[in-house]
Order: sequence, then structure tokens, then C-alpha cells
Amino acid sequence: MAGVVLFIGGSLAAFTADATGVRIAAQVAMGVGGPMVLPSSLAVVRHAFTDPQERTGAISVWARSSGPGLAVGPLGAGMLLDHLSWHSIFLINVVLGVLALVGALAFVTESNHPTWTLGPVGAVLGPLTVAALTYAVIEGKSQGDASGRLLLCTPCSPSPWSR
Repeated sequence: MAGVVLFIGGSLAAFTADATGVRIAAQVAMGVGGPMVLPSSLAVVRHAFTDPQERTGAISVWARSSGPGLAVGPLGAGMLLDHLSWHSIFLINVVLGVLALVGALAFVTESNHPTWTLGPVGAVLGPLTVAALTYAVIEGKSQGDASGRLLLCTPCSPSPWSR
């Protein structure tokens, strides 16, 4: 829920921003809060479904729901831009974030497990892995598959972008 709150706050700040610096800072807040939501939502699904078969089905539904979301988001944003100002794109984030918070408060139970903790190695390696793979995807085409930098960032070669 902390990620959703940060995303809502950033969206509100971007919606009301009258200066470029404020808008950039607001989008940084959104960029930090937004990625906190996705892994948390998968953790909620994992916690809510304890039976392995039910959990597999629930995770499948969770994964399948991202496709329509990826399609509807840009289309909805385009419709908002056609009929309203660019501010509306940030305001819709607030509405969706509030709905997510209300839903979480109503349906999600506490899931802290006394023996499950994130160790220092995981806290470092998780973001480092995501950053390395992102770098490899962005720079792969321009640096080439055999680039030393790229080989350090990806587990295998050849890469899919060279085809």
C-alpha cells in the first residue's frame, strides 16, 4: 500500500504542478511508487491462495490480466488527451490508486510471516538484476551481442534483439 500511496501522491503533484521541476519530481515519486505495486500484488495472490493448484490458477489469472491492462492504458490515455487536457492522465492515476487502496484495505489480510525476511544479499541483488537486464535491453542493439558490458548484464547470448 505504501507504493500505491507514493504513486497517488506523485500523480496528484504532477496533476497540480505548475513548474517543470515539480512535475519531474512528481514523476520520480510515481516511478518509485509504481514498481512497488506489482511485486506486492503477486505476493498478495501468493498469500491468499495456499492450495498449490488454486495458487497456480490465481497466478495465471494475475499474469493474464497484465495484457489487457497494457493495451487499455495507452488507449485510455489517448482518449483522455483527445477530450481533456494532459492533466487528466495524472488524475486517472489518483482514481485508480484510491480504488486499489480501498480494495486492499477491504480484502487483503496481513501477510507478515515471522521467518520470512529480505536479507541484505537479496536487497542488493534484486534491484541490481533488474537494472542490469534493463541496461541490456536498452543498449543491446547498439553495443552488439559480444560487447563486454552487455555480456556482464545478461545470462546468455545471442540476444533476442539481434534477430
